[in-house]
Amino acid sequence: MKLRRLKSIANNAVRDSIWTPETVGIEPFSTIRPKETIIVDLINGNLTPDRKGDDVEKFYKNMSRWFHKALKKEGIPLDIIECAKIIISPSGKQCVIIACGKTFKSERAF
Repeated sequence: MKLRRLKSIANNAVRDSIWTPETVGIEPFSTIRPKETIIVDLINGNLTPDRKGDDVEKFYKNMSRWFHKALKKEGIPLDIIECAKIIISPSGKQCVIIACGKTFKSERAF
């Protein structure tokens, strides 16, 4: 198992250019900035604060499904992931993945 592949997964999670509408949908913040900070738990697909089924929630729930598939593809078991989240703020997005005590981060400014 190559944990360094988690850095690539984190990079892909914050890059809009790799996503097609067929993959996870259209990035809701590609043309506007969020007004508040949103935290996406990639392990369980939950968003904080709750988005009540809007386009942001749909996109990031699909992103959570993609995350699980990416782990499987890379041969990384989900049970070694201590934390995996995307933090979306008015200034940009950050993905943080913690596994086996190591932290993998990627950021993108809006």
